[in-house]
Amino acid sequence: MKVDIELFSDRFGDRVALRFAYNHDAKNALKWGLRFPSVKWEGRMRAWSVEHETDSIVKACEILVMYGYDCSRVYALVAHEFE
Repeated sequence: MKVDIELFSDRFGDRVALRFAYNHDAKNALKWGLRFPSVKWEGRMRAWSVEHETDSIVKACEILVMYGYDCSRVYALVAHEFE
């Protein structure tokens, strides 16, 4: 199950929207692992978003990978920013 991404900004700053197939346990793990506003639901985008900070992005990926998600696109975003 791939995680798709979209970059955007809102009143909390630069964000990365993460779109993935719904999993109740993964959703709860994200909420507990990162906490608001580091992670939040984007209703209009139908996606979870994390702050555009490497630590938050990597933590979100670590959580999602535990639930079987493929975060290769997300990791590529982080890697690209350090080139």
